[in-house]
Amino acid sequence: MITRKKSSQQEIEETSDMEKQDLPLYLTIEYETFSFETTKLNIVDRMCTDCNKENLDKEVSSKKDIMSMIRQISKCCSLKDGYISIHTSMNEGVVREVLAASNKPINSEKISSSLRNRWALTPFPKNVNKIVIEKLAKANKWIATSSNEA
Repeated sequence: MITRKKSSQQEIEETSDMEKQDLPLYLTIEYETFSFETTKLNIVDRMCTDCNKENLDKEVSSKKDIMSMIRQISKCCSLKDGYISIHTSMNEGVVREVLAASNKPINSEKISSSLRNRWALTPFPKNVNKIVIEKLAKANKWIATSSNEA
C-alpha cells in the first residue's frame, strides 16, 4: 500500500476546517427580508392561544411592532408547556428556540442542549446535536446564521 504524505497546505486547510466545525453558529430570525404582514403571521402562528387572539388583528407597520411580538413570545408563550412538545418538528423547534431567546443571537449548542432537555424523556428522542441544528438553520430561509455573536 502506498501512502502519500500530506502537504503542509493540506494540513493547514484540514485544521482550519476542523476549527470551523468546533465553532457554534449563532442563529437569529431573518424577518427583515419578508413583508411585515408575512412576518406577523409567522410569529402569531407560534404564539399561545391568548397571545394569538390579542395579536391576530393587530396592525404591524414597523420593525418595532415585530420585535414587540417576539418579546411577547419570549416572556409568555415560550414559558408554557406546549410551546415545544414531543410533536414539534426539529425545524420548528429550532425556530421556536430562537424566538424564545427574543431573537438575540443564540448559538447552536444552546439550542441543541435546550431541545435535548425538552425531548429527553420522550419515547423516541430526536437527534439534536449542534451539527443537525446548524444544517436545519442553514436550510431554513427564515433563520440567519453567523459565526459571531454579533
